[in-house]
Amino acid sequence: MIRQLACLVAALLPLASNAQGRPEPGDAAAPAAHRLVVPVEPGGGIDAVARLLANAWSTEMSLPTIVVNRPGASGNIGTASVAKSKPDGQTLLVTGVGHITSAMLHENPGYHPFEDFTPIARFATAPNVMLVSDALKGMPLAQILSDPRSRNQGFSYSSAGYGHSSHMAAHIFATQTGVKWLHVPFKGTSPGLRALLAGETHIMFVTLGSVQAALATHRVHAVAVTHHERLQVLPDVPTLSELGIKNAEFAQWYGMFAPRGTPPSVVKSLSEAAVGALKGSAMTPQFKTQGLEPAPLRHDEFERFLKAESRRLEKMLDNRTIDRPVN
Repeated sequence: MIRQLACLVAALLPLASNAQGRPEPGDAAAPAAHRLVVPVEPGGGIDAVARLLANAWSTEMSLPTIVVNRPGASGNIGTASVAKSKPDGQTLLVTGVGHITSAMLHENPGYHPFEDFTPIARFATAPNVMLVSDALKGMPLAQILSDPRSRNQGFSYSSAGYGHSSHMAAHIFATQTGVKWLHVPFKGTSPGLRALLAGETHIMFVTLGSVQAALATHRVHAVAVTHHERLQVLPDVPTLSELGIKNAEFAQWYGMFAPRGTPPSVVKSLSEAAVGALKGSAMTPQFKTQGLEPAPLRHDEFERFLKAESRRLEKMLDNRTIDRPVN
């Protein structure tokens, strides 16, 4: 029983290179490496959450885990790879709202968010921050909205890919304000931010964990937050509601999934280990430093949340104006 539990918890371990005291490669007693798949490029909120979790668990366990970034097709490539994995609890997916919305927007994403996956746990949520490039520096949001370029795709915005939080936040904002911006999707938050920093795009909605380093360059500027109240780390940045834009709040969430067919006992053990680690570690201040709000849900609670979230997002996406990928 002890050995079984150790193998289950091992799925939640950090990068193998961070592990301390693990068995040496080739040791007959060493368990097989576990894989934690992140379906976007390194950098960005999803990747940051996965690595925060990895660091927290590394102090408690010493079994090897390989964190794998598999970007492409708005996260569908990495996500579909987990869906096809053996359902033994050794290959898991860490992702966000795009797990649902990307599947809604792509004609053939390669996976079904409910039929092919079992929810393990939700970890945290995060509001988005609206950033603008140097080209729009000093322009109040009202001026950006009234600029003719906002009506004829003269302004462009980066996203981390179709259906990701940055895309959804921009779409909801456009729906509520009537702007028509050119959508430029990338293979993750980091390349989208690089385009914004270089002045290749004008706007991007990004979760706070990715915002702070970008702001430090002084080449992008925070205009508003998609939250019901101002953020402690950005006290001078108003909410969209304060700026007169209603019903445009949108938050990212972060969770873990296993392939459908994973035994219930494994799902339960993984879920309890994940939520227990969140509640019993020093991760809360680390999350808050990254602009994340700890919001743990066990597998059954997470599944109920996902079904409600899917219904809510389907209503938001029932709009012919949303930019969809060409399949």
